[in-house]
Amino acid sequence: MRPILPFLLLLACRDAELRPTPEPLPNEPIEVVVNPGPTIGNPECVRDEEVCNGKDADCDGEVDEDQGYRGWFPEDAGVRPVGDCRPGLQECVKGQWTTTYDPVLPREEVKDCHDNDCDGAADEDYTEPIDVVIALDCSGSMGAIIGRVHSMLLKLPTVHSYALVGIPDWTGWHEPRLMHDFRVGGLDPAILATCDGRAGWMEPSLDGVSWVATNRIALGWLNAYRVQVNITDEMAQSYSGWTANSAGKAAADAGITEHVMTLETSAETFRPIWEQTGGQFFDLSAVKDGALDSVLKAPGCQ
Repeated sequence: MRPILPFLLLLACRDAELRPTPEPLPNEPIEVVVNPGPTIGNPECVRDEEVCNGKDADCDGEVDEDQGYRGWFPEDAGVRPVGDCRPGLQECVKGQWTTTYDPVLPREEVKDCHDNDCDGAADEDYTEPIDVVIALDCSGSMGAIIGRVHSMLLKLPTVHSYALVGIPDWTGWHEPRLMHDFRVGGLDPAILATCDGRAGWMEPSLDGVSWVATNRIALGWLNAYRVQVNITDEMAQSYSGWTANSAGKAAADAGITEHVMTLETSAETFRPIWEQTGGQFFDLSAVKDGALDSVLKAPGCQ
């Protein structure tokens, strides 16, 4: 008799090959197993986000990897990186954040064109006044236009403090001289009238720049922006050996912004003065009331 068992096994195998694989029923959940990857060195490790704590939180066999450095502000400071405020730097060392350098936090606002208090505005509410020196050519050649110059000066903004330096002085001596010291308000017409374009005088305009800058003409500067307006119809001159370059440097070192109001034909002899100090040139032949108003303002921050 032939063995029956191998025959039955053959039939079972052929039946399994022919039977179709059942499809899952609609909406039947299918379990998906995701391989979490190897947990190196610790099979019991539960993966978490890697942080600076001296532990292998993400189970990859490395401690605190990719932590490196971070920017930081004190948690109670409530500071954002606005204006001068900058985050400090911390490094992850042996599971702890260690400060490499401190952050820059808000400070009292001062006049420096920076947002010191980190509120998004620079020099806000800083209304420092301007001290203005008018260095005025009083010589005879100014006679034709000095009336217009006087009119312009008398209408200068009254919020500033002014001084008047005559070039030369009213005695005819070939030196600049202080005719009117700083005071709040405009220039006194009586003082201006003493600079009336008398004939025969010379114009040591470079001395007017340098003597003010080096305090040879002593002025009581306020804690303010310093501005000097030099008004003459002649080329730059000096009786003391000053050049436009040396006078301009002296003014720049003293923090004085120099503006020059002269004729086009004389402008180049003064150029180093206004260029070194951030000032401007104005054509004296076209002088009008209000010509200087735009420059007699506190300089804005760039």
